[in-house]
Amino acid sequence: AKGGHNFIVNTDGGSTAAENAYDHFTIWQGAVDGRKLYHVTNSNGDVHSRGSLNAGGVVTGTGLGINEDSPLSPVHVTVTSSQTALTLQNTQGGTGANVGLDFLTYNDSSGYANPAARISAVDDGLSGADLTFYGKASGIAGALSAIMTVKAKGDVEVNSGDLDVISGALQLGGTTAIASTRRFYASNGTTVKAAYSFDGDSGTGISRTSAGRLDFLSSGVVKAYIRTGTTNPISDTMYVDGQLGVNGKVVWNC
Repeated sequence: AKGGHNFIVNTDGGSTAAENAYDHFTIWQGAVDGRKLYHVTNSNGDVHSRGSLNAGGVVTGTGLGINEDSPLSPVHVTVTSSQTALTLQNTQGGTGANVGLDFLTYNDSSGYANPAARISAVDDGLSGADLTFYGKASGIAGALSAIMTVKAKGDVEVNSGDLDVISGALQLGGTTAIASTRRFYASNGTTVKAAYSFDGDSGTGISRTSAGRLDFLSSGVVKAYIRTGTTNPISDTMYVDGQLGVNGKVVWNC
């Protein structure tokens, strides 16, 4: 009837190509526009649907197409405007609830209990979610562990604290190394090992060996320092181990 649905099962539409095109199970929308709502082809069992079965797509030997009649991958989603193309939801909700994607880059007879990698959105208890990336050591039985987390507020933690970016500061091993308030941070160093040094010589560079004192080291030996002086007893504010060469004016205030 007009505006209704027609159910057609064709077992032999004829021998010509045009007739064989109808040798499949079809649900037609009716006489309004004659659109196929759902049909199974007679050639390889491809399933085509314009409804929510698969959002107007097709199930073929190539894959599932959603709003796509020629899927280029096992799951191919086509959208016609800027919008979310895939939604993953965990209805449990609450702190720690997560939903994610597992990546299997191998085939093993024992199953897929240990994927090669995973990306999960983990509820932070504040109606947001941290995005966590998981990896594992070599071996099919290796357990996954978090290798990087992008926090809901934008902080980044890498490899369980080895390298983190938290509130605009770069941390190494849990200690701030670079921040906006003070551009570079380092350990204090010692009189034989510089806090700021060089690849070829860790004993050459700059250290802070006590409050208000800056040491200049060469090959693990303090050759000069600058420090806050005292008046009782008077202490030097600058020391040089060796000859001091000055190219220019020296002004002494006594």
